[in-house]
Parts: sequence; structure tokens; C-alpha cells
Amino acid sequence: MKNYVRVACIMLCALGLIHASFAQQKQEALSLGTTQKFLQKIRQKAGVNARTNNVTSTLQVQVSAEKQLSLQVNVQQSKGDNSLILIGAVKDQPNSSFYIRIKGEDLLGNIILKQENKGYRYFADNNGNAFVAAADIDSLLCISYPKGPQKAQSQAQGSEAPVVSAAAFDLQSQPGAYACMMLDFDGQYVVNTPWESGRAINAAPAGMSDAQIQDSGSW
Repeated sequence: MKNYVRVACIMLCALGLIHASFAQQKQEALSLGTTQKFLQKIRQKAGVNARTNNVTSTLQVQVSAEKQLSLQVNVQQSKGDNSLILIGAVKDQPNSSFYIRIKGEDLLGNIILKQENKGYRYFADNNGNAFVAAADIDSLLCISYPKGPQKAQSQAQGSEAPVVSAAAFDLQSQPGAYACMMLDFDGQYVVNTPWESGRAINAAPAGMSDAQIQDSGSW
């Protein structure tokens, strides 16, 4: 019985801290109205509609009472009147990016100003009210991530890419690691993602041998 009461108290304390943190975040955030009103405003400003995709346009957004940003929309996707995805970069801001996703009453997104080491987060509460607030850039993107020890890498030999067997990809992750990373060695053409501000990425094959691929995962 004592253990049950102890667990219940811990859970109540945790819920209280989460609620207080979210309340503080809302207090420091800029209200954008409801998510659907925010969606309508974005469509009007950017000149897009529910049936138009991948339209390049410029969008002015307010991120605080004093600050406004000009967003260059590179990718726009919509699956109906109540949903929208925008991906792009901040105009005249090198190494910047933004991502906004609205679906019904849900809002998710961020703005990254890497050169200024600043970030903003878009979110919605349980009542469908939309907000934007300044956020620690490391909570949005790994900028000041701890660096591991340097390890010498052998160079690939020959001009032709070696054949890589399926067994080379049987690499196990480190249990309890702080973060994870996906390594893609066979290349891929990627479009319409938040990477590179929505621009297409043509990732060529690495041209590494089985031994080199296995060595790259033994950190």
C-alpha cells in the first residue's frame, strides 16, 4: 500500500511539473489564434490553396511582439482544407530553415536561424490554439552536440564502387546511447523534406567496402 501511494505521489508531481512547464511556455509564447485561423492566414499571405502543391512564395510571419521574419516557401503540400505543410528557409538568413505542419487542430513546426544561434517553435494546446515561442536551438537541432573522439578512416581504393553485401548492414546500435544516427551508404534521391530547406538532395553512394562500412559504425 505504501509503495502504491509513493508511486501515485511521484506521478502527480511529474504531471504537475509538465503542466507548469507547458503553462510557462504558453505565457512566454505569441498567440496566433486557433490553428485553423492561422492556417487561413498563412494561405492568404502565401497565395496558396488546398489544391496547389509545391508553390514557391514568400510569407511574412510574426514570431514575437517585436520580431517578424520573411519565409521563403520552397515546398507546399496540402491534403485538404484543414491541412498544410510548408518547408523552406528564412529570407536573407544563411543556413536557416523552417518547417510548419498543420493538421486539423494540431500544429507542429520550427524556425532555425543557425547563424544567429536562435530558434522558434510552433505548437498548439489541447483546445486547438496556436502559438509560436522562442526555443533553445539545441532543442530543435543538434548545433552544440558533444563531439566524439576522432578516428582515422581508411580511404577507398580503386575508381569503381565495391559491391556491398547485405551482411554489412547488420550493425547494432549502442544500448542507452544519447542519440541515434542513420547512415545510408547506397545513396538516395530525396525531395520534399525539411532537410536542406526542402530542396532536392541527390546523395551519391559512398563507394565503401564492407570493412569500411562496419568500421564506420564501431564508435
